[in-house]
Amino acid sequence: APGPDASRELLVVTGSADGTVRVWNGRSSECRHVLQPPGASGPGASVEAGVDATAPVGSDLVGGRNVHSVFPLHSPAGTMIVVSRSPRAFLMTLSGGVVRTFERDDGKTDGGDFVAAIVSPSNRWVYISTEDGLCCCFDVSTGKIEKTIRGFAEESTGSTGGGRTAEVTGLAHHPHKSLLAAYSNEKGQKRGLLTMWK
Repeated sequence: APGPDASRELLVVTGSADGTVRVWNGRSSECRHVLQPPGASGPGASVEAGVDATAPVGSDLVGGRNVHSVFPLHSPAGTMIVVSRSPRAFLMTLSGGVVRTFERDDGKTDGGDFVAAIVSPSNRWVYISTEDGLCCCFDVSTGKIEKTIRGFAEESTGSTGGGRTAEVTGLAHHPHKSLLAAYSNEKGQKRGLLTMWK
């Protein structure tokens, strides 16, 4: 019979440049699932490529784009936010099902890819920085944008990237306060700039 800890598995979830998400057993280091967020395979679909961590997943990736951010959530349990360099992010189950899609409300897809993300410690909000310089604040429970910060990349990097919008490399959220931090690796940015947003 399973022990009292059988329902409390230790799982590690990773995103990859090949467009997949891997779910690992944290105790045995075995790859449990190789998941692929929806993309070329059609809206609402999720593809499980298998349990072999080295298995090729084919050419059916999210436009060939990397998964740069994966955030396991404590609420709702057994879910994660998956963000790739595309105009959509997903709330997915650990087995690969799509629960909710996060998309911009202006419909922009070309030049509006998601480039950095962070989830608030309460799991209520997901903040996503876009390629064209916005920061979208989504409600995790509804998938709707609650706020859009325009000029986010310019303010966060102190640069316009030589005629184009500078790109935010990463976001961080304070563990107890409503503070968001943004940083960039842009060549034209002011060195060591970390911008805090309230």
